[in-house]
Amino acid sequence: MKKTFLAITILLATLTSATLTSCNDDDGDSSSSFLSFVTFMGNLSEGAQFQYQASGDSPIITLQANQSIQSSNSDDPFTAGDRMVISYTISDDQYFDASKAGTYDITLTGGMKVPTITFTPEDVADIATAYPQWKTDCAIQIYSFHRSGNFMNLYALVPYDLGENFEIKLVMDESTRNSATPNVYLVHNYSQSLTSTSYYYACFNISYLLSTYDSFNLYISNTSNPSQTYLTISRD
Repeated sequence: MKKTFLAITILLATLTSATLTSCNDDDGDSSSSFLSFVTFMGNLSEGAQFQYQASGDSPIITLQANQSIQSSNSDDPFTAGDRMVISYTISDDQYFDASKAGTYDITLTGGMKVPTITFTPEDVADIATAYPQWKTDCAIQIYSFHRSGNFMNLYALVPYDLGENFEIKLVMDESTRNSATPNVYLVHNYSQSLTSTSYYYACFNISYLLSTYDSFNLYISNTSNPSQTYLTISRD
C-alpha cells in the first residue's frame, strides 16, 4: 500500500519540510528510533540514501531508505550534498553499530534540510572590536554542538522573530590567525530583547579549519552551561 507522510518538525519556519513516499507495508518488526544529522546522497531506485557519521572521524555509515524524499517547497528542492536532520527507525535485527562502517536499511519518519554555513578564510575579524559584547549579545541556549567529519552540528534554542534577518556563523579572531590553535567564535545577530524563541538546527562546514590547523578553539556563549566557554576541535 502506498504511504505518504508529511514531516513534522520544530525547526524555524523558513526551513523546508519533506514529503516521504513508500510502497511498502509496515511488517511489525521491533525497531529503534533515531534522529540524526546526515548528508543527503540522492533518491536512488531503492529510495533516499544518506551518509551518517556519529561523531568526530568515526566511520561513514550509509543509511538506505525504502522511501524517496522530496521537498515540500518546489522552490527549494533537496539536492545531493544537502545537510539534513532526519528521523528514522532501524529494525533491531540489523544490530546497528555506529562505530563500524556499513549499510543499514531504514524507514524514514521525517526529514528537514538544515542551513549549512561554510567557514572561509575571509571569516576573520577583531572580535573585541566587531563584537565588544560577544558574551551577552551572542549567547544562545545550546542543547548539542558536536563535530561529525567536516561539520559542526548545532541544535539550539534561539531568540526568534519572523521579521528578523537571521545570520549565524563562525568568525576567527584576527589576532590568533597565525597561531597553531586559533580562536574561532560562534556569532549571530539574534536580538536578545526578543521574547519569542525557536528550536534551531544548523551545520557549519569547517573543512578549511581542519585542513589548515591541527586544532582550533571554538568559543561559545552557552546559556545552558555558562561554565563551558570553548571547545577544542581537532581531528581524531
